[in-house]
Amino acid sequence: MAAIRTQREIRQRAPWWLAGLLLANFLLMSYDARDYNNNQRVVQSWAQTFAYPVQRVAAFVGNNARLAWIKAEE
Repeated sequence: MAAIRTQREIRQRAPWWLAGLLLANFLLMSYDARDYNNNQRVVQSWAQTFAYPVQRVAAFVGNNARLAWIKAEE
């Protein structure tokens, strides 16, 4: 059975549909886009940019834990 919607409900949802479709279009275009200098995907570049601080913190914690472990064994 099909849901019956009023014009008001349709008009209230239209901006959300537009925003969602524009975002989906942007993400699909970004996935396909490549950087001119190194022919790397733009999405891959963004992922590396966001992952870099996490990687630095994890490396810092891991190295300090290793050093603490070595000093505890001495």
